[in-house]
Amino acid sequence: MTFDRKTLVIPDKTYFEEQVIITKGDVVIGDRSLLRFGLNTDGRIFVGEHAIIDGNLEATNDVRVDIFSTIGGDIKSGGNVYLGEKAKNKGTLSLK
Repeated sequence: MTFDRKTLVIPDKTYFEEQVIITKGDVVIGDRSLLRFGLNTDGRIFVGEHAIIDGNLEATNDVRVDIFSTIGGDIKSGGNVYLGEKAKNKGTLSLK
């Protein structure tokens, strides 16, 4: 499947819990998105420009947050973390 900015793809075996979405593989959150959940994945997390995520981000690999985005919770990464210009993290940042 090719990437399409107008299509929401939720992989099989993705679980929506009370405050977190648990999935496998890489997660891409597009520009100007609003996500009221946190994310937990065994892959990487990519957050686009001007996105707002209210929960925590947890990935076993890299986390990349683009410019002007806001993360309302903690960021936990087993790899590298990139925070773009004027990106905000209201919680803690933990690296393995």
